[in-house]
Amino acid sequence: MSNVDFDPNKLVVDIFTNIIKDSASTIANFVKSPVGKLIDAFRYSMDEYVRSTLRKCSNIRTFLNHWCPVNL
Repeated sequence: MSNVDFDPNKLVVDIFTNIIKDSASTIANFVKSPVGKLIDAFRYSMDEYVRSTLRKCSNIRTFLNHWCPVNL
């Protein structure tokens, strides 16, 4: 017979380590998808907000040219 060292503690640790790794990656993928969508929506909204604010604030009417807006 061959002399094989069998350590039940190591086996249990390996099994639980694999279960935890698989569970963590599944949970991360489940959470990442909705969070990523929220971040993309926020980014798009912020981009539109900055563009519209820039459009509104980039021209002013001066005392000398009150009939025609002037670029800042």
